[in-house]
Amino acid sequence: MFSTRCIESTIRIMASTIFLLALTPLSADDKHGHANQLPNMFSSTNAHGKDATYSTAGFIDLNNPFFKNLGSNGRSCASCHIPSQGWAITPQGVQAIFDKTAGLDPIFRLVDGANSPTADVSTVEKRREAYSMLLNKGNIRVGIGIPADAEFILVEADDPMALQTRMNFHCSVDPCQPLILSF
Repeated sequence: MFSTRCIESTIRIMASTIFLLALTPLSADDKHGHANQLPNMFSSTNAHGKDATYSTAGFIDLNNPFFKNLGSNGRSCASCHIPSQGWAITPQGVQAIFDKTAGLDPIFRLVDGANSPTADVSTVEKRREAYSMLLNKGNIRVGIGIPADAEFILVEADDPMALQTRMNFHCSVDPCQPLILSF
Protein backbone atom coordinates (compact mmCIF):
# COMPACT_ATOMS: atom_id res chain seq x y z
CA MET A 1 0.00 0.00 0.00
CA PHE A 2 1.18 3.54 -0.80
CA SER A 3 1.52 6.14 1.89
CA THR A 4 -0.39 9.40 1.71
CA ARG A 5 2.88 11.26 1.38
CA CYS A 6 3.92 9.17 -1.61
CA ILE A 7 0.57 9.70 -3.34
CA GLU A 8 0.72 13.48 -2.73
CA SER A 9 4.25 13.61 -4.12
CA THR A 10 3.23 11.65 -7.22
CA ILE A 11 0.27 13.97 -7.81
CA ARG A 12 2.52 17.04 -7.53
CA ILE A 13 4.99 15.62 -10.03
CA MET A 14 2.21 14.70 -12.47
CA ALA A 15 0.60 18.15 -12.15
CA SER A 16 3.96 19.86 -12.74
CA THR A 17 4.62 17.69 -15.80
CA ILE A 18 1.19 18.45 -17.28
CA PHE A 19 1.70 22.17 -16.63
CA LEU A 20 5.12 22.16 -18.35
CA LEU A 21 3.76 20.20 -21.31
CA ALA A 22 0.92 22.69 -21.64
CA LEU A 23 3.44 25.56 -21.84
CA THR A 24 5.57 23.92 -24.54
CA PRO A 25 3.46 25.03 -27.53
CA LEU A 26 3.37 28.59 -26.20
CA SER A 27 7.13 28.84 -26.08
CA ALA A 28 7.44 27.28 -29.51
CA ASP A 29 4.98 29.85 -30.86
CA ASP A 30 6.95 32.65 -29.23
CA LYS A 31 10.17 31.50 -30.96
CA HIS A 32 8.42 31.75 -34.32
CA GLY A 33 6.98 35.19 -33.59
CA HIS A 34 3.36 34.09 -33.20
CA ALA A 35 3.17 35.83 -29.82
CA ASN A 36 3.60 39.10 -31.75
CA GLN A 37 0.70 38.49 -34.10
CA LEU A 38 -3.06 38.72 -34.10
CA PRO A 39 -4.82 36.04 -36.10
CA ASN A 40 -6.61 36.80 -39.32
CA MET A 41 -10.28 37.54 -38.65
CA PHE A 42 -9.38 38.88 -35.18
CA SER A 43 -12.74 40.04 -33.86
CA SER A 44 -14.16 42.43 -31.31
CA THR A 45 -17.67 43.13 -30.11
CA ASN A 46 -19.31 46.51 -30.51
CA ALA A 47 -22.77 48.05 -30.12
CA HIS A 48 -23.82 46.66 -33.51
CA GLY A 49 -22.50 43.11 -33.05
CA LYS A 50 -19.06 41.85 -33.99
CA ASP A 51 -16.41 43.03 -36.40
CA ALA A 52 -13.37 41.20 -37.70
CA THR A 53 -10.06 42.23 -39.21
CA TYR A 54 -8.73 40.55 -42.31
CA SER A 55 -5.18 40.96 -43.53
CA THR A 56 -3.85 39.77 -46.88
CA ALA A 57 -0.69 38.74 -44.99
CA GLY A 58 -2.75 36.15 -43.11
CA PHE A 59 -2.16 37.76 -39.72
CA ILE A 60 -1.62 41.17 -38.10
CA ASP A 61 2.03 41.75 -37.28
CA LEU A 62 2.29 43.54 -33.91
CA ASN A 63 5.87 44.52 -34.74
CA ASN A 64 4.95 46.72 -37.71
CA PRO A 65 5.21 50.56 -37.52
CA PHE A 66 1.56 50.96 -36.49
CA PHE A 67 2.47 49.50 -33.09
CA LYS A 68 5.80 51.36 -32.63
CA ASN A 69 6.20 54.45 -30.44
CA LEU A 70 5.65 57.68 -32.36
CA GLY A 71 8.02 59.70 -30.21
CA SER A 72 8.86 60.22 -26.59
CA ASN A 73 5.32 60.14 -25.17
CA GLY A 74 4.92 56.34 -25.25
CA ARG A 75 2.11 56.40 -27.81
CA SER A 76 1.71 54.47 -31.01
CA CYS A 77 -1.13 54.54 -33.53
CA ALA A 78 -2.57 51.61 -31.56
CA SER A 79 -2.89 53.81 -28.46
CA CYS A 80 -6.01 55.34 -30.02
CA HIS A 81 -6.82 52.75 -32.68
CA ILE A 82 -7.14 49.78 -30.34
CA PRO A 83 -7.53 46.35 -31.97
CA SER A 84 -9.93 45.03 -29.32
CA GLN A 85 -12.14 48.12 -29.80
CA GLY A 86 -12.52 47.71 -33.56
CA TRP A 87 -9.35 49.75 -34.29
CA ALA A 88 -10.92 52.79 -32.59
CA ILE A 89 -11.45 54.03 -29.06
CA THR A 90 -14.68 54.06 -27.16
CA PRO A 91 -15.54 55.96 -24.01
CA GLN A 92 -16.05 52.60 -22.25
CA GLY A 93 -12.64 51.37 -23.41
CA VAL A 94 -10.90 54.61 -22.39
CA GLN A 95 -12.62 54.47 -19.00
CA ALA A 96 -11.35 50.90 -18.49
CA ILE A 97 -7.80 52.01 -19.37
CA PHE A 98 -8.09 54.95 -16.98
CA ASP A 99 -9.36 52.74 -14.15
CA LYS A 100 -6.60 50.17 -14.75
CA THR A 101 -3.78 52.74 -14.89
CA ALA A 102 -5.15 55.57 -12.70
CA GLY A 103 -4.99 57.80 -15.77
CA LEU A 104 -1.27 57.24 -16.38
CA ASP A 105 -1.49 55.28 -19.66
CA PRO A 106 0.15 57.04 -22.65
CA ILE A 107 -3.28 57.86 -24.11
CA PHE A 108 -3.66 60.31 -21.22
CA ARG A 109 -1.28 63.14 -22.13
CA LEU A 110 -1.75 66.86 -21.55
CA VAL A 111 -0.63 67.71 -25.08
CA ASP A 112 -3.91 66.47 -26.60
CA GLY A 113 -5.69 63.94 -24.38
CA ALA A 114 -6.66 66.52 -21.76
CA ASN A 115 -9.32 69.18 -22.03
CA SER A 116 -6.53 71.76 -21.67
CA PRO A 117 -2.74 71.48 -22.00
CA THR A 118 -2.42 73.26 -18.64
CA ALA A 119 -4.86 71.06 -16.69
CA ASP A 120 -3.94 69.90 -13.20
CA VAL A 121 -3.23 66.13 -13.28
CA SER A 122 -1.64 65.82 -9.83
CA THR A 123 -4.19 63.32 -8.45
CA VAL A 124 -6.44 60.62 -9.85
CA GLU A 125 -9.53 62.79 -9.37
CA LYS A 126 -7.86 65.81 -11.03
CA ARG A 127 -6.83 63.54 -13.94
CA ARG A 128 -10.42 62.32 -14.23
CA GLU A 129 -11.52 65.97 -14.57
CA ALA A 130 -8.66 66.90 -16.91
CA TYR A 131 -9.42 64.02 -19.29
CA SER A 132 -13.23 64.21 -19.10
CA MET A 133 -13.73 64.77 -22.86
CA LEU A 134 -11.61 61.71 -23.62
CA LEU A 135 -13.28 59.65 -20.91
CA ASN A 136 -16.86 60.65 -21.71
CA LYS A 137 -16.74 61.18 -25.48
CA GLY A 138 -13.57 59.44 -26.68
CA ASN A 139 -12.32 62.77 -28.11
CA ILE A 140 -8.72 63.89 -28.57
CA ARG A 141 -8.05 67.67 -28.63
CA VAL A 142 -5.97 68.88 -31.56
CA GLY A 143 -4.47 72.35 -31.91
CA ILE A 144 -4.21 73.42 -35.54
CA GLY A 145 -2.47 76.56 -36.68
CA ILE A 146 -4.55 78.58 -39.11
CA PRO A 147 -2.53 78.90 -42.33
CA ALA A 148 -1.63 82.43 -43.43
CA ASP A 149 -3.32 81.78 -46.78
CA ALA A 150 -6.49 80.29 -45.24
CA GLU A 151 -9.72 81.13 -47.02
CA PHE A 152 -11.36 81.92 -43.69
CA ILE A 153 -10.70 83.83 -40.49
CA LEU A 154 -11.58 82.89 -36.95
CA VAL A 155 -13.98 85.62 -35.87
CA GLU A 156 -15.29 84.18 -32.64
CA ALA A 157 -15.03 80.98 -30.61
CA ASP A 158 -16.93 79.70 -27.62
CA ASP A 159 -13.96 78.35 -25.73
CA PRO A 160 -14.33 77.64 -22.00
CA MET A 161 -10.68 76.53 -21.84
CA ALA A 162 -9.39 79.78 -23.42
CA LEU A 163 -7.18 77.92 -25.89
CA GLN A 164 -8.30 79.70 -29.07
CA THR A 165 -6.43 82.56 -30.61
CA ARG A 166 -6.80 84.16 -33.98
CA MET A 167 -3.76 82.12 -35.09
CA ASN A 168 -4.49 78.79 -33.43
CA PHE A 169 -7.67 76.74 -33.52
CA HIS A 170 -8.37 73.82 -31.19
CA CYS A 171 -10.94 71.17 -32.01
CA SER A 172 -11.79 67.68 -30.86
CA VAL A 173 -11.08 64.72 -33.09
CA ASP A 174 -13.14 61.58 -32.79
CA PRO A 175 -10.81 58.60 -33.20
CA CYS A 176 -13.83 56.32 -32.81
CA GLN A 177 -13.78 55.93 -36.57
CA PRO A 178 -12.16 52.65 -37.60
CA LEU A 179 -8.79 52.89 -39.27
CA ILE A 180 -8.08 51.12 -42.54
CA LEU A 181 -4.51 51.20 -43.78
CA SER A 182 -1.66 48.92 -44.59
CA PHE A 183 1.99 49.05 -43.57
